[in-house]
Amino acid sequence: MKRKRELPKTLKVAGFTYTINTEEGNERYLDALEAWAATSLQKRTLYFQHDQDVEQLRESVLHEVVHVVRQIMGVRLQDTDGEEKVVKAISMGLNMVLVDNPELVEWLRTAYA
Repeated sequence: MKRKRELPKTLKVAGFTYTINTEEGNERYLDALEAWAATSLQKRTLYFQHDQDVEQLRESVLHEVVHVVRQIMGVRLQDTDGEEKVVKAISMGLNMVLVDNPELVEWLRTAYA
């Protein structure tokens, strides 16, 4: 099993700062949603189940980030079921690209340094 590093406490997207919440108390809220993670756009907070393994957490983080980017950039989708399908496809695709291409990740990280 891979070692899980702590997530940062905040995430900045297009000038907006979002809090990342991985506290143990999130389970009741997330279990009611039947979700590993959720985002409150109004509170600018991303909530994650604290006990996810690293692979699931990585996908959950990307999934919630795609939701935030979609909202900030004003991308409109017809319904919430359609949004979940699109966000899941994009986040899982990005996850595969990032995991399978560590050289690309390093280049992206340092290209603007």
